[in-house]
Amino acid sequence: MLGDGVFFDRVYVNGRRVRAGVEAVWESGPASVSSEFVSVSDERKGMGFDGDLPGIRATAWYLAGTWAMTGEKKHGRLEPSHGLLHGGAVELAARVEQLRFGDVAYPGTAFGFPTPSSLIGNSDLAATVGVNWYLNRYVKVQPNLVIESIRDPGRSPAPGSAGRFISGVVRFQFAL
Repeated sequence: MLGDGVFFDRVYVNGRRVRAGVEAVWESGPASVSSEFVSVSDERKGMGFDGDLPGIRATAWYLAGTWAMTGEKKHGRLEPSHGLLHGGAVELAARVEQLRFGDVAYPGTAFGFPTPSSLIGNSDLAATVGVNWYLNRYVKVQPNLVIESIRDPGRSPAPGSAGRFISGVVRFQFAL
């Protein structure tokens, strides 16, 4: 849905790319909380008429939590203590996340005309709520409801609703 040039314009880079991130996970009994922050910056050396173009920066983060309603203890992955005929294991899940690209202003002039900022940043803020149903240790079903808001509605899949939209997603996971 958010292809090239829709959410954030494709840019060419030249130079150093720096990625940095930190993540944390906490589990206690049937509950867990996890979070991550990532930052990426790209240089664009020698790509302008008069030398370097301004760099590009993107950041992303999330905060998620789960709670096993059927009482299983978390150890990375939830292992159901009951089989499918007894309901399996059920876990509630929630997540808030954001992906953000910064604005880039081009200094100087292009062909003698002042250059306005032609690379406008954008961000996507999403909240997800769902249920994880572990039928057994090999099969998991995950229905989710995702509520998203794109900062620039004109570059979102839903420009008529101020960039806000809701998606339903179901995932079937099979483990070997």
